[in-house]
Amino acid sequence: MRILLLGNSLTTSNDLPHLLADSLQAEIAVHARGGARLSEHLNPNTKLGAKTQQALASGGWDFVVLQEMSNGPLRFRTRYGETVDQLAGQIKAAGATPVIYATWAYAPTCPKLEKLGVSADEMHAAMHEAFAETAQRADARLADACLAFHEHDDRLALYALDGVHPSPAGTQVALSCLVHAMADNQLTQPKGTVPFGSRPYTVYLLECEDGSYYAGITTDMERRLQEHLSRGPKSAKYTRTHPMKRVAATWEAADRAQASRLEYRLKQLTHEQKETLVQHPELVVGDEIPF
Repeated sequence: MRILLLGNSLTTSNDLPHLLADSLQAEIAVHARGGARLSEHLNPNTKLGAKTQQALASGGWDFVVLQEMSNGPLRFRTRYGETVDQLAGQIKAAGATPVIYATWAYAPTCPKLEKLGVSADEMHAAMHEAFAETAQRADARLADACLAFHEHDDRLALYALDGVHPSPAGTQVALSCLVHAMADNQLTQPKGTVPFGSRPYTVYLLECEDGSYYAGITTDMERRLQEHLSRGPKSAKYTRTHPMKRVAATWEAADRAQASRLEYRLKQLTHEQKETLVQHPELVVGDEIPF
């Protein structure tokens, strides 16, 4: 297996390329530099772009992994999607499969969030929606480290001190997502890890004691409900201040991307629309809601 990694320091942190090569017994090439935008790989007039364009033209790759700058899908969503569309077209023409390396939102403690004007949860929701939508449109595989970080039991432990880059533990989570996205089956795993996304996804709607609703996603419904009920550090910020009353509705998703799209759509609904779905959950088909 031959894999080309296009990215920046989030791709190279903690020796991720070598870990990936060892996990998949693959030949890895890395085209990355700190702070690089994914669009640079389309520009043959730059050093990185010329190198990538030549590599794609030469072919012989099984997978090409695409990693955008840390806040690109949030700040420049349209441009990000257009860049992936162009690169995915070139990758497929070269006989390879595009893989979107969906990186994570900043840590809740990261000072850069204030400059962006969003919370960590808001950044996650926006980025994950962009990743899922782009992967579907470009017919690319999704290595969903974005959701894996967000759903992790010890989220802060996955970040380096800057709240942007991964800690060694975070790199292991990202590695598991990449392996799961590129393995021919889920039996191939990095040693000592469990591939995130190997369990089915449930999208759920909770009714809170004040009558409001909270939408979430999990691979372990029983565990997640206990976390919400505890109102502790692993619960959602919303259910800490709006205690849950009951599970109002649940839906099973075919994959991570579909689950994330449905969760995002639910969060955009009005209170009245959510109540309609509670009464008629069969109205949801896949990630489609009829209003």
